[in-house]
Amino acid sequence: MVIEDDLAAEDTAANWDLERARHWHLFSPPARPSPGELTIYAQAIAESQGDMILLGSTPELRLMAHQQGLQVTGYDRSSEVFEHLRPADVPSEQEDFVHGNWMDLAYRGRGDLLLADGSLNMVPAEMHPGLLDRIADMLRPGARALIRVHLAAAPRYADAVGVFEGRRRGELAGGMFSATRTQLDMLFIDPVSDSVRFTEVATALAALHSQNLLSEDEHAAYAALAPFNRIELHYTRPERFEAQAAHRFSVRQLGGGGDYADHEQHPIYELTPR
Repeated sequence: MVIEDDLAAEDTAANWDLERARHWHLFSPPARPSPGELTIYAQAIAESQGDMILLGSTPELRLMAHQQGLQVTGYDRSSEVFEHLRPADVPSEQEDFVHGNWMDLAYRGRGDLLLADGSLNMVPAEMHPGLLDRIADMLRPGARALIRVHLAAAPRYADAVGVFEGRRRGELAGGMFSATRTQLDMLFIDPVSDSVRFTEVATALAALHSQNLLSEDEHAAYAALAPFNRIELHYTRPERFEAQAAHRFSVRQLGGGGDYADHEQHPIYELTPR
């Protein structure tokens, strides 16, 4: 069931538009949850006995909720994206969808479990405290939220070529995108806002490829996504996020999936309302 919120205008911004959703199968961690991260989510879903709230349209989490028999209410900015990403095995009647901006919605009901995979980082840093307050208000007493957060850290390589050289030496585990994405982001991150524009990264890598500094495989891992992945990702810092969350929650870091490079910069946090 789709619920149109009075405060919500149609908004399919670059961070999550239909064209990107149509190519979701091409993405790799950390853009989507890894098998190790899904194991952490799966345990929380298995332990939940009530309704589940989802910020976003992440299909992997929706499938696991269905398999556990949970009713899901999804909140996102595009009903088309939500419908497109519904896993084939999930019946529409097991999901309610509320259309609107996370920061403006009048949330409907309260849940026993809330999942948000990277959702915090889809909004600018100055909005993070407000979104955390919204999440706290959505949970019943005794409920919890699991949020995977993208954390900024100092880069380990001097430049983008060095990142790929590190992978060639076996220093960065995972497929090409998973192994290199985090370190590339740390090189291109804005030092003031902690934000990264994917289009800037893709353009820089295309220039390096034209200079024969990247192989075809290295370039292809990003060029294949560039036409529709116009995302701007708003990283945060662990001390900043944990301090912001501590105003409303008891905070526990559950860790990363452990199955790709720099997974520790994309940990899942468990937040329990105070």
